[in-house]
Amino acid sequence: MIQAAMTAPVRAALLLAAAAASLLGTTSCGASRTLHPRSEVIQADNERVLWNALQLAIVNEEFMVSGVGADPVARAITSGWKVDEVPFGRMRGSENYRARVIASYGHFDPRSTRRPDDLVVPDRLDPALETFVVTLRVEKEHNESLRPGIARYAKWVPADDDPAWAKRLMLQLRSRLGTTEFRLNEEKKGGPPHELDID
Repeated sequence: MIQAAMTAPVRAALLLAAAAASLLGTTSCGASRTLHPRSEVIQADNERVLWNALQLAIVNEEFMVSGVGADPVARAITSGWKVDEVPFGRMRGSENYRARVIASYGHFDPRSTRRPDDLVVPDRLDPALETFVVTLRVEKEHNESLRPGIARYAKWVPADDDPAWAKRLMLQLRSRLGTTEFRLNEEKKGGPPHELDID
């Protein structure tokens, strides 16, 4: 009788634990994604020039950069979501996704042992320029809704990052910093690094 009385609470506890484990398993499966951050050593005349070039590279890829997502003090930018949905896209082989850029940077210390394993470092660094480590990710989510294109029915599910897109953004950043015209315009401007002029 004591044994029968003890098995009911034990059974209830085991059922509760199994339900919790099942719920956790479902959540982790639905939220799985592979991160593909791209980190490169980038040189610029100063931090303000780098900040503005980074924003322009992101905007040029048609991502929205607002004051809320751009924090010069934290040296980080999180763009708005860029939505690319095609009606009946899955039937036609389209992705129906949204993507956003997550970027950050800090000063490069060549003596530091704490750096990304896949950090891309140029063969030569110009001692006259400031040197930074810039990290970019293009985060993606797929819409698994049966009604793509209707915002209220969207069912966004995390997907793997887009490394090719991150590489393209980094190339844009490098090309902007490498153009004399951009650097001269930035030198004329002055002001805090968060000011962005897209003319």
